[in-house]
Amino acid sequence: MNSISDRGHRLPALEPYPARKDSGVDGLGEVPTHWEVRRIGQIGSLFKGSGGTKEDAVPDGMPCVRYGDLYTHHEFFVRKAKSCIPEEHAARYTEIRYGDVLFAGSGETIDEIGKSAVNLIQGPACCGGDVIVLRPRIQAEAEFLGYATDCASAAHQKARMGRGFTIMHIYRSELKHLHVAFHPSPSKPPSSASSTTSTGASGATCAP
Repeated sequence: MNSISDRGHRLPALEPYPARKDSGVDGLGEVPTHWEVRRIGQIGSLFKGSGGTKEDAVPDGMPCVRYGDLYTHHEFFVRKAKSCIPEEHAARYTEIRYGDVLFAGSGETIDEIGKSAVNLIQGPACCGGDVIVLRPRIQAEAEFLGYATDCASAAHQKARMGRGFTIMHIYRSELKHLHVAFHPSPSKPPSSASSTTSTGASGATCAP
């Protein structure tokens, strides 16, 4: 069987599961019989990010993920932040940790509302305002959560939660009902930024 590719990274070939069940969730469809279906409000805490403005951006410093970057720069994963802020401004922003899932709280179209990506930055990082953060409190594979919270079935669910006319919004009270399916025995525990390698002022986790 051929392997599959994630933007140039080779992933192991995956065998289809022989038995599946109805998830009971509109848009999610069938899932492997031994998988669990949960609302994300059951697997972690959701909170709103806060931060300064784009004028804080510097070439090197602490990586910062802004809500607009989730639409234009990241797909499923945040491996490098698009911009950095001075480390002395970090207290104005919301700390994010490895494995946190970041959702855009507003957008221009209902089809893309709640666009999300999982933070895979190894070291201190932060997010700006209008970002909703899911911090898992269960053992979960970070990369898998990145896929599960922004795949087609998740986007379908989030589109039904969006509100607004000119500018669309999505809120924690709706997002907590987003259903995802995952293996009942994920292998990695949540990791905090303090347990990973610091970026310091080098900007190593900021995109050039």
